This record gives sequence, structure tokens and C-alpha cells, in this order.
Amino acid sequence: MNGLNDRLPDMDTDVEPIRRAPSARIAPLKMFREDVDQLLGMFQAACKTVVISDQKHQYKTLDAMQRTVSSPIKELTIRGSDPDVVFLFNRMEVVGGTSGPTQTIYNELRTDVSSEPGDALFYKVKDFLLQYRRPTVHKGFLASAAVSLGGVLWIAMHYAVMDSQGQQKLAPGGLLPLLSSMLVPVIFFGLSIGGRNYLTLEKRRNAPSFFVRNQEEFAARAVGTGIASLISGLCGYLIGRYLK
Repeated sequence: MNGLNDRLPDMDTDVEPIRRAPSARIAPLKMFREDVDQLLGMFQAACKTVVISDQKHQYKTLDAMQRTVSSPIKELTIRGSDPDVVFLFNRMEVVGGTSGPTQTIYNELRTDVSSEPGDALFYKVKDFLLQYRRPTVHKGFLASAAVSLGGVLWIAMHYAVMDSQGQQKLAPGGLLPLLSSMLVPVIFFGLSIGGRNYLTLEKRRNAPSFFVRNQEEFAARAVGTGIASLISGLCGYLIGRYLK
């Protein structure tokens, strides 16, 4: 018995836990030059070498990247070596599913080889990036969508008339105001959905405003919603008028 106990410490030294290299997918981010400077500084302080690149070029500095690539930045890779930690911004992958392939955009932070310095940098950078996640729902726009629905109901009631059979219907002159008012809550609801990745090498004070950054998206949503509302409204009006 004593001999077995004497051998146990020797057996324990032959067993080592497996270190798994940590990795994480990060939700859509919104970052400005000041934020990217801090992120890059973390890599430079911990790694022997740091490389900045996208899928076309490698850059010695963020200033060089800013001179070469238009803002906002579409892709960014920060790769640190010794320890090996990589941050990938705004990458695309196609995932197969039952309804067909789906394109997804992601950010990834990972270590290629697990080590104490690498793991420490990984968790430090991860905690830093989580501060810049974009919300999944913009509550202000969602509340505006709910409030604007009241305007739609008011217009519907304001232009409501009674026909010869005593049934309530929408007056012809109310169709256009009703369709126009329906655009407002739909657009606000679309804006309430969480944003996409946004990373610029412009400083926060020099970056364009929210509406300037998203004016093309606003216009596309408004046009699409307007056409859909107009078609559905006209179809409903004609069906109600001629197919009673």
C-alpha cells in the first residue's frame, strides 16, 4: 500500500491538461479611429510583430491604410505574432441550410496556438471589443414606429366614410395620405433593426452623421416600402370597390 502511494505523485506528472486555443465570434461593431488605435496598441504592446492588412494589401500603419482605402473600412485584419492572436473584421462566409446557402458577415478573434501570453491578450482584446458591439434593436426607432402607427390609425379614421349600405370604407381622397403615412412606421421599424459593421479610420468628431452614413439605405427602404404599399393599397381598394 505504501509503495502504491509513493508512485502516485510520479503518475500525476505524466498527465497534462490539453490547452485549447480560444476563439470567439464578435457581434457587429461600430468603431472610430480612436478605438482602432487602442485596439492596435494592445497588439503592439503584447506581440513581437503586428501586421495590418486586408485581402488586397498589407499596411505598415493605419495612416497608410487610411490613405489607400475609402472609409468606412470594408475589411481589416490585425495579426500579432509571438504570441499569435488574430482579429478579423467584416469577413463573409456562405453557410448551407435547408432553404439554401445563406451569406453571413462576422468578426472573429482567435489564437492560433494557446499560451498564457496569447490567452491573456485574447481575453483583454475580447473585453475591449465587446464595448463597441452594436445593439440588436434600436429602442428609440422602435418606439417611434409604435407612435407613428397612431398617425396611421388617425388618418384611416379621418378619411372613413359610410357607403349607401351603411358600411364604413376609406374615401378615395384618403388613399394617398394613408399610404404615405404607412411609410413612416415601416421605415422606423426597419431602422430599429441592429446595424451592420461600421469601422472608420476617421476620428469620431470628423466622421459623418448617422443619417449621412445611412442615406442610401434609407432611400432604398423608402422606395421599396413605398412601391409595396402603393401596390397593396391599390389592389385592396380596387377589390373592395369592384368585387363586393
